[in-house]
Amino acid sequence: MIGHVTENGEFLELSGENLRELVAKDAEMSEILMRAFILRRLELIRQGWGDLVVLGSQHSARTLEIREFLSRNAHPYTYVDLDRDQTSQELLDRFEVKPTEVPVVVCNGGQDVLRSPSIQKLAGCLGLNMVTDAKDVRDVIIVGAGPAGLAAAVYAASEGLNVLVVDTNSPGGQAASSSKIENYLGFPRGFRGRNWRSVRCCRH
Repeated sequence: MIGHVTENGEFLELSGENLRELVAKDAEMSEILMRAFILRRLELIRQGWGDLVVLGSQHSARTLEIREFLSRNAHPYTYVDLDRDQTSQELLDRFEVKPTEVPVVVCNGGQDVLRSPSIQKLAGCLGLNMVTDAKDVRDVIIVGAGPAGLAAAVYAASEGLNVLVVDTNSPGGQAASSSKIENYLGFPRGFRGRNWRSVRCCRH
């Protein structure tokens, strides 16, 4: 990992678990980190960058479904239009893809190549599906990650309950496409619907 600083300083390396613990306990640091992550993701989406590549056709309903899912979850990706890109055949040959297997999604830095994947399989490749054990016992299971579902999950978790939230598409539900939500839990000034997409939940 390479970091750039403007003056002498010190780097602290944290595991994912320790970072989540820090965010949960330090409100000021949590706000700084969340804002940085959200702005970074928005810039990646604006530039069309990401570790995910979608090779598809504008005439394919499956391609449209996959792109809508990625956009709804604000996941950065690079799109290659096989109808227009002159190097598309080279890409298809490289991954040994047949025309009937389009659209193709390349994720995890090229380690996984999904041929005409279902949304559930794509979500699994992106780490959006949490692995659950049938033997696990939950105190609360909330179906639907809209504003009400997420609020219920926050309050239940704050009481020490073991909570699982499941949703069909993405966190926030219809609120994810709202221009602004007023006076919501933890956001007295309100916030734009896109902020929902910085949250991850288990997709069922």
